[in-house]
Amino acid sequence: MTLGLVLELYHGELNNNNNNKMSKIKTIYQYIYYKLYRFYEKAPNVWWSEWKASLTLDILLFFIVLSLYIYYEININPYINLASSNIYSTVVIIIISIANYCIFQSKDQWKEIVRKFDKLPPQKNKIGTWMVFGCVTLIVFNLILAYYLMSQIDWSLYR
Repeated sequence: MTLGLVLELYHGELNNNNNNKMSKIKTIYQYIYYKLYRFYEKAPNVWWSEWKASLTLDILLFFIVLSLYIYYEININPYINLASSNIYSTVVIIIISIANYCIFQSKDQWKEIVRKFDKLPPQKNKIGTWMVFGCVTLIVFNLILAYYLMSQIDWSLYR
């Protein structure tokens, strides 16, 4: 059972009028934000939890983009070199940060997201917590695997 399937079950309780795929992706993204927010609310330092959750999402998205780039470099085009210019990394980070700011922070939209998901039953939230934990773990291990695979190549042949 994936996070998408779990949230698809919740979707009827949260949004009865929207059944398209983009709405489901948006709901999953918001739910991940919600679980990160609740995680930071339970931490000893409960301040700026909404910003910490947003920053964590920024980092996770950057990890996904970075691992995709590494897989591209390994499997398709080993001649490209991101390390020669940091402008691409900077642009990606800025785009991700601005998008997350617009989705969660502007006009305090995060408050409505938290209210919406607080209505879920505790049992479903517990399952969702484990699904989000699994997704975050998968993203981190995916980046580690990408770096490991990249370390197995003799790059002197391509540089």
